[in-house]
Amino acid sequence: INVDLLLLFTIISTPALFAFTLFGSFVVIPVVIVAIGTACSSILYEYILLDQLYRSKSVSTDIGVINVPLKIMEIVLLAISGFIISQFGFGPLFIILAIGMILFVIFTKTFLKRSK
Repeated sequence: INVDLLLLFTIISTPALFAFTLFGSFVVIPVVIVAIGTACSSILYEYILLDQLYRSKSVSTDIGVINVPLKIMEIVLLAISGFIISQFGFGPLFIILAIGMILFVIFTKTFLKRSK
């Protein structure tokens, strides 16, 4: 797996998230770019998970420790997104998602440097 290429495609999806509000009815272009970036980020997530489980002595516990905080944040952000949409529309959500994608790339790059 060329991890740097996956990181590049993931970070390229960030401008597409900002562009959602600008494309109007031609939203297909940013959707395709974001879909590719999301697929690459999913591969990176699985790569990190597999790397951690390879070194693990308690696989089930480690999967829970990795996934439970992620799912809690997902539920919280889904709940908050309803309030954001009702007050400000969809635009701020795409900005929040873009910031989240940038943070994911930064943390992934840091993790990969540390694990090598």
